Amino acid sequence: MVDSSIIWLVSIEYGVGGDAAPFVCLGGFRNTRAVYKLEEDGLVLELNETRFDFGTSYELECETAEPDRASVFLSVASHGLSATQSI
Repeated sequence: MVDSSIIWLVSIEYGVGGDAAPFVCLGGFRNTRAVYKLEEDGLVLELNETRFDFGTSYELECETAEPDRASVFLSVASHGLSATQSI
């Protein structure tokens, strides 16, 4: 059983956990974020590095009021990467 007040609240609210289906900790992660402000373009780039037991994941976020302009500026496709737009 995991000793966590958050897990306890989730188990009460959603009726999961306990003896029938106990929560088991499968591992953890560590996240590091670097923030870069591009003043002249009005863009804020956030680079996240998340380390799991099984590997490392990277995510680049761009905060802007003009996503179409930013996508041209960043042009991640030219580097063999994929991009998605979130709201």
